[in-house]
Amino acid sequence: MILVLILSPVSTQQEGELNMAATFEWDEANGAEVETHNIPTTNYKNVDNTTETAGSYQSNPIVAGTNSFGKWKYGHFTAPYSMIEAGLWSHQAGAIAAQITLFGSESVVSDATTHDWEAPNTGTAGEMATPPLEDVTAVTATPDRGVWFGGTTPATAVKTASTTDVPTVSSYIVTQLRTTGTAPAGELSNTITLMLRYDES
Repeated sequence: MILVLILSPVSTQQEGELNMAATFEWDEANGAEVETHNIPTTNYKNVDNTTETAGSYQSNPIVAGTNSFGKWKYGHFTAPYSMIEAGLWSHQAGAIAAQITLFGSESVVSDATTHDWEAPNTGTAGEMATPPLEDVTAVTATPDRGVWFGGTTPATAVKTASTTDVPTVSSYIVTQLRTTGTAPAGELSNTITLMLRYDES
């Protein structure tokens, strides 16, 4: 069982700064916080890797009644820009099959509410519970959630609502696919979109 996740950034530039445009990419961490750059899509599966080929998820299916390995994504920004701020992420599009739920990071309101690194796993304890992963399955039920920025490491660097660090990264956005014992078998054709929005100047 897999679900394709398409990650999309949207930048809002402040008036008078339209000649500046930060370079953005989605990065992912795995294993012992090994960072891989430019991973814009995700297939949820029963293995911790960044391999997005069909062979990888077909060989590592999620068994009904279990969960995928958590996906630890973050935004990575490089020059030119002066400030990155007002980060928000949300589920923007795409339906998820019955008996399958997508959980994701709650809104960041302080550095203490960002995720500390934990090796990706299929459990629901530890960082998969605190800060809580909340149900983000329904688009209409998923409000924008705060994302903070700072430093060049998503877990160890202090995060604030805005940063002038260049380059910089966002706090982790962690997601996990959770299923019930009656979840449908086989590949899922569903594609969903999660979006990270931010202001830059």
